[in-house]
Amino acid sequence: MTLDQLLKENAEWLAQVRKRNPLSDMKTDTIGFPEDLRRRRIAELKTRIDQLTQNKEKAVASYDRAIALEQAELENLHRQESSSSFQPNR
Repeated sequence: MTLDQLLKENAEWLAQVRKRNPLSDMKTDTIGFPEDLRRRRIAELKTRIDQLTQNKEKAVASYDRAIALEQAELENLHRQESSSSFQPNR
């Protein structure tokens, strides 16, 4: 057998392999397994996104409370400043 014949046979074999569906010989249980993993991962991601969203909302609420407290203190200090316009005699 010559090199040209070997290359020709190899090219024919490759052409046949390319045309064949690799999943056609597999059982549906085997093919469906990755789908089950994909669904499970989707559920995990949705749960994690919900948790992160709740954590974000709690953090934002915490910062809003802290800002409100600081603003209240600032307003209180401004009121004290304006009401204490008393100047002692020199």
